[in-house]
Amino acid sequence: MEFMFSEKGTKLLIIDNYKFGFQKNLADNIQRWICTKRKCKAYVKLNGDCLCKEVLTHSHIGNHEKEDDGTTLVRQQLTNSLKKKNVINLLQSDHLKLYARR
Repeated sequence: MEFMFSEKGTKLLIIDNYKFGFQKNLADNIQRWICTKRKCKAYVKLNGDCLCKEVLTHSHIGNHEKEDDGTTLVRQQLTNSLKKKNVINLLQSDHLKLYARR
């Protein structure tokens, strides 16, 4: 179980090379995460870092099985982290330019 960020910056949960997006908070600090593929019924429930319940009957193949070498998920994690770093660098440089103009 690990986390990554999507292209839009939302937090995603990775379990067995399937991506789950946060759906809602339940009672007793339990979070429900659903599969990111539309119409897939798979979900997990987390209590902190502990898996409370998992229904992993996916209606599609995993994210790693789209390419033969299994690099899809790793590539997505890398490109999304680089995008995030570039945005931070751009914001910092624009901020410095504003101070330099004064």
